[in-house]
Amino acid sequence: MIAWQKLFFLSALLGVAAVELSLAQSISDSALVPELPDPPKTRAETWLDYQENADGSGQYKITEKVYLPLGVSADGWRFTGRLDVPLLDTNKEGPANSAGDWQIHVGDILTELYATTPPVAPDLTLGASLRLVWPTGGPSPFGDGQYQWTPALYLSYRRPDLGYGMTFHPLARYFMSYHAATAGASAIRKLDLYPTVSFDLPDHGFIALYPENPIVYNEITHQWFVPFEAMAGKKISERLHVGFGGAVKLGGNDPQYQYLLEARVRWLF
Repeated sequence: MIAWQKLFFLSALLGVAAVELSLAQSISDSALVPELPDPPKTRAETWLDYQENADGSGQYKITEKVYLPLGVSADGWRFTGRLDVPLLDTNKEGPANSAGDWQIHVGDILTELYATTPPVAPDLTLGASLRLVWPTGGPSPFGDGQYQWTPALYLSYRRPDLGYGMTFHPLARYFMSYHAATAGASAIRKLDLYPTVSFDLPDHGFIALYPENPIVYNEITHQWFVPFEAMAGKKISERLHVGFGGAVKLGGNDPQYQYLLEARVRWLF
């Protein structure tokens, strides 16, 4: 990717955040309140990232995410639906891009259903989810070419007495392919681990570790990929949060990325 294209993407990324911040100025300071952990509100997120791959190729990605509360049971269980739609621009080589040219393409769309318990102890909830990955991206490098189902387990433990507040939200998710949508697509068996923890800062700031990019174990190749990821941001209002961060490879032999830069804009409705 030539330099002006990278600069254009990063300028657009910063421009999105600037527009959101300017909109937030119209919101009264009285609206600035801390976000409750896992709020039962409709949530929309835009993620923008650039990653440098292990083979020297690059990838720009915009992902639109929607989290929709589906209801609360009489005994306090909460149910949430999720939809992710990614758009990729990459020069990574693969069956769908044998020449390694920069191409824009929709990636694999996913849907997910979450179920979260009522508190099982003070400030502690447990949960599980089931994700379905749809092979809308086609073969590599735009998608995996496989239908996948993905169970996950997680917990959320809030400690408001530590500093300005801390939330520990680890999650384990296991991907399993069950039908190849394209000829020659490789089977998928992999474990994603998110040791997610976030720290509240003064003036409604925050720092989050592993908010989006996990530690990965590929059961097919018996290889690990271990990154470090951090994001810093600000809760502009009860409705609007922004964050900027990145991840870098620490170790492992599974060929993923060398580093990535990311930005997130979140709206709560």
